[in-house]
Amino acid sequence: LNKKVVALFGPTASNEIHASPKLVKILPGVTRDCTSCLAKTACVVNDPCVNHIGVGQVLLAIKELMGQDRKESCRPSPQP
Repeated sequence: LNKKVVALFGPTASNEIHASPKLVKILPGVTRDCTSCLAKTACVVNDPCVNHIGVGQVLLAIKELMGQDRKESCRPSPQP
C-alpha cells in the first residue's frame, strides 16, 4: 500500500514484521521471558508490555517519518 507505519509491539512479535524504510517499530522498554506472548486476554504478570511504550517514543517515530517527507520534498529537481 506504500503507506508509512508506526507499529507498536506489546504482546506481538516484532520479528514477524519485515523492515521497510516506511516502517518504524516501537518495542516496549521492558525485557521479560514472556515478551511476545501473543496474549489475547489478560497479561500474566498484570503489567502489559504495551504500557512500557511511551507517548514520547511514538511522537518521535511520527516526527521521524514526517521528516522523511520534508527531506524528499527539499531535494532539488534533477537537471535535464
